[in-house]
Amino acid sequence: MYTESTTLQHGPGSNYSYVCGGGHDEIIALSIIDLFQFPFDDGIANQVGDLSGSRTFLSANNSSVHGYVCGGWSGSFDLSTIDRFQFPFGRGTAYQVGNLCGSRTFLSANNSSPHGYVCGGWNISNFEHSTIDRFQFPFDNGTASHVSNLSGSRDTLSATGGVDFVTMFV
Repeated sequence: MYTESTTLQHGPGSNYSYVCGGGHDEIIALSIIDLFQFPFDDGIANQVGDLSGSRTFLSANNSSVHGYVCGGWSGSFDLSTIDRFQFPFGRGTAYQVGNLCGSRTFLSANNSSPHGYVCGGWNISNFEHSTIDRFQFPFDNGTASHVSNLSGSRDTLSATGGVDFVTMFV
């Protein structure tokens, strides 16, 4: 079995990227948040903090000022946790600001300028999901809303973010 972390970038056109969570030795979930700066030509990413708990097989999305880390596997059970940290994140622990509408892992995330979306996934009790959850930026507390479904249930999927044409050419 393999383990997976997630990456997010500090805002459009940013010079920073964050790698969150993941696993080690195929069984140990991690809470590490690493940071590296673009261009990254050599060296080691720096650990700048931790998630609120250890997890792997998670997803992440971001607004222009916050990174959101969603769902995942704790090593024992699926999570619905949504953690948030503010950009630039140089030290500390991300904190839980809310939950997805259900616990799941192997999910995908993307965002538009006003919303974060978390798609699909898997959990031990319901298997594959077709769920699309949405939360509005800034997301300070509560539960993401189930807004729709994918065309079918699936996990280990990938997503791409939308383009905001207003800010793209400004």
